[in-house]
Amino acid sequence: MQISHSRRVIDTNILINHWRRMSQNANWDQVTRVTVHLWADRLIKMESSNLILTPIGIEFLCGFTYHLEMQFAKDFLLKFQFADGGEIRSEDWSNALSLAERIPQNQKRRQLGDCLIASICKRLRLLISTADINFPRS
Repeated sequence: MQISHSRRVIDTNILINHWRRMSQNANWDQVTRVTVHLWADRLIKMESSNLILTPIGIEFLCGFTYHLEMQFAKDFLLKFQFADGGEIRSEDWSNALSLAERIPQNQKRRQLGDCLIASICKRLRLLISTADINFPRS
């Protein structure tokens, strides 16, 4: 896989929205591993990045309820590079806790995954590409 030169991480909501758009009219009898790889390639081209983080990959997989779709989702993720290398450090958890303890001006609840993702992005000096207007900023 080609290494991304982008410093932007694709958030879970973008992965999910893209998957839904691509799979919405899919004939699952004809979907193959190649099909979902093409879906991933399309998103990577649109976002100009193939970077995700471990919590993003896990959140993405949590949404699937059928074995076949789960396998295709795992195949889809193979096209992405995990910028954190699967490593979540104690400092990531500490920073995530600090983000969770901040009450935003809009008083919206924070999400564990978002706080952890923001913390890892801060450590790795990455930007997050997200559709979530309430995503915590460090």
